[in-house]
Amino acid sequence: RNLDHIVDVVALRVVITPLSASSHGEDNEGDKDRGVWLCYHVLGLVQHLPGFQPVPTRVKDYISFPKPNGYQSLHTALILSGQTIEVQIRT
Repeated sequence: RNLDHIVDVVALRVVITPLSASSHGEDNEGDKDRGVWLCYHVLGLVQHLPGFQPVPTRVKDYISFPKPNGYQSLHTALILSGQTIEVQIRT
């Protein structure tokens, strides 16, 4: 294969660590929900970055539909100056 056909040469992984809510009396399930909400929130922010064009056909939601091995993440692709950038968002 020609290297020109590889679309995810540039990738960015965003790892989110939500602050624990245990000090507010919430349990770990609240922390998990907060992490999921933050992942979707960051996805929305990333897809609206000035100068970047999101690629709607390149969004994968492994949080709502986890892989069989339990992997959970959001993947999306953006284009900037003709270069495709893969973005992975996870806790």
